[in-house]
Amino acid sequence: VERDQVDAIVADREGNLWFGTDNGALRADLYSFVDFNTSRGLLDNDVSAVVERPPPPGSPSNAQPAILFATAAGVSVMDGERVVPLEGFKASIGVRSIAYERGGEAWFATGQGAFRLGQQSLTQLNEGNGLVSDNVNWVSAVSGGSTVVLGTSKGLGLFKDGALLSVDPLSGFDVRQVAQGPNGRLWCSTNKGVVIYSPATGESVLIDTGRGLADNDVRWIAASRDSMTIA
Repeated sequence: VERDQVDAIVADREGNLWFGTDNGALRADLYSFVDFNTSRGLLDNDVSAVVERPPPPGSPSNAQPAILFATAAGVSVMDGERVVPLEGFKASIGVRSIAYERGGEAWFATGQGAFRLGQQSLTQLNEGNGLVSDNVNWVSAVSGGSTVVLGTSKGLGLFKDGALLSVDPLSGFDVRQVAQGPNGRLWCSTNKGVVIYSPATGESVLIDTGRGLADNDVRWIAASRDSMTIA
């Protein structure tokens, strides 16, 4: 992929690979590469995340997957072979990541807080209503979609059962990404190393250079079946 920077790679249900870059999005299958950029309806060419929307309950197994693009100017979605703005979400807000709750509500991480889009309304969570920081780096759904994790520049938040909670052990940490391990603990990449937090017990462990980490400035983390990958 000849681009200045690739920020996201994801495979959809049909086996296509999607790349989010600073020059648009690219779809690749076994035979071709297709570019999606502002000339095809993308809100902005700076794409930070590509996400496949979970299929609604009862949808046919051969239904075309809906692909969302988080861009520097809002969220775009595939409509057939066209790209259009996501209905119900404010344009001109840079979006960094996207996640879906178990009930289908969409979450967006932005520099102006987190946004939750349901069927009827769009809700903003920020410092004014309990979020530890408006600068949200990451959002993901864990525990089968029952809990939403919000990684911010000043700590970690959890949204569960309609309530927003702050995680004290990560107060002041710049949380970049979060992945849930097979035992339910949350692995957080931060500016001070990797913090492993257990929502069940409230216990946390810091892994830094003193415990063998190559560098405390951790940008990326991902879970596999029985291991974690850290960068």
